[in-house]
Amino acid sequence: MFKSIKIYPTQPHFRDSKGKIFTGSTGNSSTWNQPLGQKVLIVDIDTRVPTGDNQILHPESKIDWETLQANGGGLVSHAITNHYLYAMIHGYDYHYYEAHDMVDHHTTWIKPHVLKELLPNYQFVVAMDADAIISHLEVPLEWMFNRWGIGEHTSMALPHDTEEFRDGERKKSYHVSRTYAD
Repeated sequence: MFKSIKIYPTQPHFRDSKGKIFTGSTGNSSTWNQPLGQKVLIVDIDTRVPTGDNQILHPESKIDWETLQANGGGLVSHAITNHYLYAMIHGYDYHYYEAHDMVDHHTTWIKPHVLKELLPNYQFVVAMDADAIISHLEVPLEWMFNRWGIGEHTSMALPHDTEEFRDGERKKSYHVSRTYAD
């Protein structure tokens, strides 16, 4: 169903809807030549459970996307939907975990425990936050892995800060990948 919009992992460049060109890996430097499919897991682990009225996991209500909040459970509803759709487009697995209280720990400490449980079952586990939305759903992780130099022996890829400028003015910091090999 999504084949017509997806780009291929070794495609030399990607042009977004505004015409901006993003360059992929060059020449023979592509490690990921085929889609990884279910070897990849996209996982959301969040403490803000979107079960309120007009939220994605509410058992009885339908979502009105026009009036969905942009914070709290509404933000989580947007993210879950975005991440799930991205996983479906590229054939990745998807899981959502509701973080529960842990004795003497903040609820976000559930993340390392869940990741430890999931890592043996996948080649890549990509943990997403509810404030991270994938803006180019057609670009597969494999294409980005090739661009960022994430190889077969990369054990962990983490973000580092970068800045966004609009009209010559600094707006905010974002994150891009940094890789660590075995």
